[in-house]
Amino acid sequence: MMGITTFDEYHFTVGDAFFTFLNANAVPIPLEDHHAEHSQFHTHRWYEIFYAMNGSLEIFTQDGRETLYQGDLAIVPSNLLHRAFIAEESRSVGLLFDIQPVKYDGEERYEERFRQLLDRDRIAVLRSFDHFGSFKRLMIYQSYHYEDSDRLIAACLQEIVFLVKDGLSTTTDMRTAKVTLENTSYRDYIIENYINSRFHENPSLEELAGQLHISTQQLQRIVKKRYGQSFSERIFFLKMQNASHLLEKTDTPVGEVAQMVGYVSVYSFFTAFKRKFGMTPKQYRDSKRKIPGGKA
Repeated sequence: MMGITTFDEYHFTVGDAFFTFLNANAVPIPLEDHHAEHSQFHTHRWYEIFYAMNGSLEIFTQDGRETLYQGDLAIVPSNLLHRAFIAEESRSVGLLFDIQPVKYDGEERYEERFRQLLDRDRIAVLRSFDHFGSFKRLMIYQSYHYEDSDRLIAACLQEIVFLVKDGLSTTTDMRTAKVTLENTSYRDYIIENYINSRFHENPSLEELAGQLHISTQQLQRIVKKRYGQSFSERIFFLKMQNASHLLEKTDTPVGEVAQMVGYVSVYSFFTAFKRKFGMTPKQYRDSKRKIPGGKA
């Protein structure tokens, strides 16, 4: 008896693009939105990614077929009639995803540009895709229940998004596109997102390097080149930047400000702040709120 296919659902935003990824087995969705058997021709509103872990995989459309071998990836446009056949003893990964525009204050039109790359009348194939082990790590995080598995899986999906966009952007011939280390852009985004969202938690250089599948030495070089600061210097900069903003724009007590930017000890916060600005947090707040003429 045919049942309803169910999925885990992951969300993240890149610029003005809101991504929804579906992965098997949590959230029920209608049968018409996804196929139940690879052997049947079907269509759905989702974009679909197929990645050949090993062996081979064939994707058929009304106009022909594409064969994926180990390391190859294919993107099936939404509403394209297709079916997939996985060869015996082969392993593959399938992902469904959707993109919706969201309000964004920046200038980057990520959603529109990505859709232009994806909305073609045929399947796009990226050969030798996964140099960074994104799919291998994705499967590990799905198979073993780490405390932060959802965040790690979302990070892998973000990597895949950036690699796919990069691979599609660097060639006009989709059948021979190859993703290379030199062309990747996702690393900057992952680094920026990780540091900006976790500076107050005293984030780990080793953890971030592990997520990016690179050495800590290589990560240090990337951070230094991007920011002109070491990893620890960048964290300190963000702590002080956010602390000064809270002191200037809010009435939050100094002790709470210290905790909010990641200092357990108020004394440590005072020392660090004075080293950065040459005055105590209270003096800084008073100086920013002083009205010309001497009246506060």
